[in-house]
Amino acid sequence: MIRGINFPENGPAIRRTCAEFVELCRRIGVLKGDCVAIGGSKFKAVNNRDKNFTKGKIASRTAHLVASIERYLEEMVRIDRQEEGEARAGKIANLAQRCERIRQEIERLADMGEALRESPDRQISLTDPDARSMAASAKGSGLVGYNAQSAVDTETHLIVAHDVINAGHDREQLSPMAKAAKAALGRDEMSAVADKGYFSGREIPACHEAGITTTLPRPETSGNRKKGMYVKADFAYDADADNAYIEAFNSRLRQECLNASWFLSMDDARKRINEWRADYNEARPHSSLGKLTPSEFAAQLNETRKVA
Repeated sequence: MIRGINFPENGPAIRRTCAEFVELCRRIGVLKGDCVAIGGSKFKAVNNRDKNFTKGKIASRTAHLVASIERYLEEMVRIDRQEEGEARAGKIANLAQRCERIRQEIERLADMGEALRESPDRQISLTDPDARSMAASAKGSGLVGYNAQSAVDTETHLIVAHDVINAGHDREQLSPMAKAAKAALGRDEMSAVADKGYFSGREIPACHEAGITTTLPRPETSGNRKKGMYVKADFAYDADADNAYIEAFNSRLRQECLNASWFLSMDDARKRINEWRADYNEARPHSSLGKLTPSEFAAQLNETRKVA
């Protein structure tokens, strides 16, 4: 093992070594570089959670400390009323010391909140200043660390480009990593695949302008599917069905039924829509159908077809 390999000053040398290795693999034909897969991994820093501060963490910790002081004060009142002698005085003095330590911690958090306002990304880490609080894949979990980005050749699985950032998301990393891989591979055109965490309306066109074809899924930003409701992806435009008659029907349905009704449940909605549809088809004459109802026009059309 090389001593001091993890020192910050060795970063440029490590990058050059990796770049030379990729160039060697490309020259001997190991790397074709037709397509790369881009991904990120979260790595824990030396800085633990208690020494990382955000606005939410300070508010949560302060509320917890205030609740502790209130609990100690209530206990002091109880002891003062129910106990006597030296034991009472000792217990009250002990609780008073605890309250004082908590007040000092609250003042420290208040000072940290002031410093937080001057921080560019509203976050402070005491042990490792560059580390940032990041959400992990498991719900409700997280860590204080770094986001390691890598672009991997899909055929050989060799890393052709890498970077380490302290942003907790990947949305702005698609084009930087794809362009770095393209430069390392010496390609004029290239394909890149990534997961939905990289989807960005700015990053995808930037890759296209650089001659990089990207493939990645569009994330669902609406929570309606989990509620059992339809989302935008469930609807598709049908050019063959797009005509004035259907548009007129849709407009009437919206105005006379959907917008005019307050549905209590899905069953109630189905019932009211079916009632409206029956009235529309069975009872209403339409000028476009020669003053006939849709059901009458359909029956007449069927009779004409039978005769023909």
